[in-house]
Order: sequence, then C-alpha cells, then structure tokens
Amino acid sequence: MTQNHPSGPDSSQPGQGHGRDLPHTEAELRELVGEIVHERLSEVRAGKPRQPPNRVLQAVLVVIFLGSSGYLLATSGLLRGPPQMPSSILGTWVTNDSAYAGRSFEVTPSALVVRLPDTPPKVFPIMDLRHTVDAGNDVYTLEYAVDHAPMELTFVFRPGAKAGEIEFRHQPSLHWYRQE
Repeated sequence: MTQNHPSGPDSSQPGQGHGRDLPHTEAELRELVGEIVHERLSEVRAGKPRQPPNRVLQAVLVVIFLGSSGYLLATSGLLRGPPQMPSSILGTWVTNDSAYAGRSFEVTPSALVVRLPDTPPKVFPIMDLRHTVDAGNDVYTLEYAVDHAPMELTFVFRPGAKAGEIEFRHQPSLHWYRQE
C-alpha cells in the first residue's frame, strides 16, 4: 500500500518523487542533494538496478550549475557595472595647447569618449577605476576597452580655480580643463 506524504508520493515507489518539498534556501538545496546522493550510493552498494534519472535530481543539478555560474560571473567582475566615477573627473576636458585644437575627451559614468576633428567620437567602455594620492594630488587610472583589449589612461587631477585640471602622466606639461 502506498502512503502519501503531504508533499508528494512516498519515495519508496520507483520512478516517483522523493516525497520532499522543493528547497527554498541554499542550505535546504545542499541538504536535498546530499540526501539524494546518499540514497543513490546506498542503492548502488545494495546492487539495485539503476533507475532512470529523476527529474527532481536533474532540476537540482541544473539549479546548482546555474547558481554557481551566476556567482562566478558576478564575483569575477563580468556582471559588475562600470565603476563609480567621482564627479570631479566627469565632464568634457579641453586644452589651450594649439597642437590639440578641436580635440577633447569626456569622462562619463561608464565610458571614455575621445573627440578628434572631422571624425565621429570614439566611445570606449570604462572597465575599472583606480585612485591613489601622490604629493597631495588625486591620481586616477582608467582601465577602458579598445576592441575588447584593456588599455589604461593615468592622469593627475588637481582641483583648481575653475573646475580643476587634468595632467596626463606621459605629458606633464599639457593641462586639460573642464569645458563649461
């Protein structure tokens, strides 16, 4: 005679469910998987013939796989959004140097935009932002992507009379000012 468990059929019936509620937490999921594995090992040791894969077990394994994949993606940075940009470096930056007439760059919350004369703006997604302080000045390194390859741009930000100035590490005599 088959007894019914409040959540489903008795687990003693071949091909039937395990008589368990579906897990609601990670701990319950781990416990369920452990019980299923233990039951299967007991069956193998007792020489019972292998039953067709249980749908609950398949679903549990899929959930574990998807959860693990999501966790790895989230912690690897692939799902992270752009870094938090300080307002002091956001905006469009220009220089008074005539060699750079018509050129500018813009730092947005998610991208570095480079503008050159007679060409469309080039937009590069910002992947990371690092900040240090050197001699009392803020030093920022933007990591951005060019054709999926990481590139870095390091500059010093100095607060100033207007909206501050930026000086690139590789061009210390060239000063960029926020366009108003």
